[in-house]
Amino acid sequence: MFALLLSFIFLLIVFIYIKSPRLSENEPPLIPYTIPVIGHTFSYLFNTENFIKKCLKEYGEPFNIIIFGKVTTVVAQKYIPEVTKAHENFDSFEVLKEFVPLHFILDYNPFDIIDFHAKTIREQISGKLSLYFDKMQKDVLYSLDKWIGECNEPRSIKSIWDVTNHVTAKLIANICIGEITVFNWV
Repeated sequence: MFALLLSFIFLLIVFIYIKSPRLSENEPPLIPYTIPVIGHTFSYLFNTENFIKKCLKEYGEPFNIIIFGKVTTVVAQKYIPEVTKAHENFDSFEVLKEFVPLHFILDYNPFDIIDFHAKTIREQISGKLSLYFDKMQKDVLYSLDKWIGECNEPRSIKSIWDVTNHVTAKLIANICIGEITVFNWV
């Protein structure tokens, strides 16, 4: 019986060691914790402000804490631009998934069907934006002329939202898809 208890404790220690989070050498320091898997959950949930202040004072910024078994990196406000600029390491959809947990509410995970790459967008559209300026200006003027007109007399626009959407939609469609030859917007 004693051997069975010792083997269970040994297996439990091995399991906790295997499941314990490991950080790479470039990661911020992990704040020590007393309870494996739970980590800093209670300190964070019940005394957040004092816990964060204590960690900032003892370990500096940024640092890692464990909440519900998941490693969370705490970054001060002054480092946020630096973190978000490193788009290879920072995934805005992961942040959105944390703040707006639609995958828990809906029957499907809307984040699985969205494949967003900021680098690709920057290279394909923003990087070539100067090539499109003349075309964009022509499209905006055409759309405004179509939707608003010459305005020789005062004119009331009922829904500026619709006009803005149509002007923007034509502009984006012409850049992304190609020149639209037929305009059937009414």
